[in-house]
Amino acid sequence: MADAADIAGYHEETFHAALLTVVRRAAHMPVRRTGACRFCGERISLDRAFCDIDCRDDHEREERIRELSGSRRV
Repeated sequence: MADAADIAGYHEETFHAALLTVVRRAAHMPVRRTGACRFCGERISLDRAFCDIDCRDDHEREERIRELSGSRRV
């Protein structure tokens, strides 16, 4: 008979497996172009993701920090 720890472990493993599936799918999704800089929100043409190199670099730096710290994007 499974005790509370076994049940909790099962739920944790199931949650992590589902989370990994979501993250892996998101990694293969194309970047949406909205007409706004992905970092500062300034209006730009639809063929660009960032308004300038500085915003791109700042965005990449923040993404690396999020990955290393394990935090989610708000």
